[in-house]
Amino acid sequence: MTWLALALIAGVFTAIAFADVQQGTVSGRARASDGDSIRIGEERIVLWGVDAPEGETMCGQARPPRQARTALRRIIGGNDVQCVVREIDRHGRKVSVCSVRGRDIGAAMVEQGWARDWPRHSCGFYASQEAAARAAHRGVWASECPALWGNRNYAPDRCRAPAAPPPQ
Repeated sequence: MTWLALALIAGVFTAIAFADVQQGTVSGRARASDGDSIRIGEERIVLWGVDAPEGETMCGQARPPRQARTALRRIIGGNDVQCVVREIDRHGRKVSVCSVRGRDIGAAMVEQGWARDWPRHSCGFYASQEAAARAAHRGVWASECPALWGNRNYAPDRCRAPAAPPPQ
């Protein structure tokens, strides 16, 4: 196969993915970029309403950002992921509610303690999952790391009402 044929095939797949985005969905094989973002093809997607540890933050000898990414990879498990795009962020990423095998990926990450509810964006949609993970000391809640979340404000009164409720 020549490079021209490969380029044409890639163009067709890109056009198909672009058409799906125009309809508000992106689906396909996903790769975890970090604990709250994935890539499907060339599409950069951020999980709506959650926040996971980022960068090279350490917590004792542990690296929660790497553990969160590993947890996200396990949840995806090589399956196709379906995402409903809610908005495009200032970095051009698609902020989306994503699911794998019918399970909300953001909820799974929060339930396992590798991400937290971000009320500014979710208006507390994942608050009960976070409370359960904290109480059970799952994931990042198994240790105390005050610098883990940086200077972000997770207060519920910072809610920026979403355009529409997330799909169930």
